[in-house]
Amino acid sequence: MFLGSNAAATQLAWRQDVRVLFSRGDPLPLAWALRPGNPELLAAVDAYLTDPKRTSERVTIRKRYFENQSRMRSQGKARVAGDGKISPYDELVRRWANHYGYDWRLISAQMFQESGFDPKATSWVGAFGLMQLMPATADQMNVAGWKEAAGNVQAGVKYLAWVRDRFSGDVPERERRWMALAAYNAGIGHVTDARALARDEGLDPNRWFGHVEKAMLLKMDPEYHRKTRFGFCRCTEPVEYVSRIRELYRAYSQAVPMNPAGS
Repeated sequence: MFLGSNAAATQLAWRQDVRVLFSRGDPLPLAWALRPGNPELLAAVDAYLTDPKRTSERVTIRKRYFENQSRMRSQGKARVAGDGKISPYDELVRRWANHYGYDWRLISAQMFQESGFDPKATSWVGAFGLMQLMPATADQMNVAGWKEAAGNVQAGVKYLAWVRDRFSGDVPERERRWMALAAYNAGIGHVTDARALARDEGLDPNRWFGHVEKAMLLKMDPEYHRKTRFGFCRCTEPVEYVSRIRELYRAYSQAVPMNPAGS
């Protein structure tokens, strides 16, 4: 198979079963082609490509998509398989997601974000398994065998549902799932603090995106976290966590039906 150098670089960044055998000719420069009669766009492109302040931005983009092998391979693991399966644990996830009132594709997205579908994944703080449960949390859920895949998924979804149900009834169901995910990551106390801050800042305490997530980021500022019950939070982590899960959930929802044939 013959590939352009950029296409080959992308493949090499995430695949381990391909290699470049030889090069056909000397490298050729890249060029941007623009529609004639659009001088404003041409000027904008020229300004972007010649602005020295944008150099580091372009370097970052190139590294992200052509050189960051661990990131590319991680994204590759998140892809839906050719047979329409998200992971080897689809049946297990569907069972417990249905039991606790969740879309199984959302739980799959969370599972990938937590462990990359690795049932033996262990974090530096001791979280373990597909759903990255802390031992104290697993004990609280009273699920036997939580260090095995089946028990880990059950305990993780049970805990997510428990957190979801802690939010007041005035939070719409659609919003409760995002706040529950944030609480799963950072603790319900920090999300409760963020809802109160959102209210004080004129934001909607019952909406996550664009509202409570913004207020949560304020908890990194001493001016704000000193006013809260649970104090400082490295809140970029839960904010990014929820955003990544939503992005992956959308992709899974488009690629895999809610109820696959034969289920």
